[in-house]
Amino acid sequence: MRLPMGCKYLILDKNYQIVETSLENDDIDRAMEYAISGKINENLNKQYLLVTRENEYVVLQYYIGSQFINEWLYKHLPSPEVLLYVLIGLNCIAVCAILTSKFAKEYAVAALSSFLKQQNRLHSKILSLKWDTQKSKNLKMSLRSFLQ
Repeated sequence: MRLPMGCKYLILDKNYQIVETSLENDDIDRAMEYAISGKINENLNKQYLLVTRENEYVVLQYYIGSQFINEWLYKHLPSPEVLLYVLIGLNCIAVCAILTSKFAKEYAVAALSSFLKQQNRLHSKILSLKWDTQKSKNLKMSLRSFLQ
């Protein structure tokens, strides 16, 4: 018998004696309690199913939630929920970074163009000031030459 990944079993005879199991200590106790009384601990993510055969009972334990299909993924990656939260967080950061850089470039171009306009105006004023200063020096020299 081949069970899906994440599914474990407990095989009992008609006297509720363990014949075979893939469960561990606490899970065996819970599966036995479920087989005998039908009660499930509501705080767990694990569910149980009782299958009755001619001369035995089979209690299947399965997990309700996200899980990988490939066993290699279980070994090399964190749980699917953690992986999902990490990817959502990285996606949010990436979107914010992309939007920020895009709008920063547009703002920088607009700000830079106004800065360049102001710089050109200032440069032209400095040139006219230099020219005016040169004129005043020439005027002073001319006046001195007349006075002497």
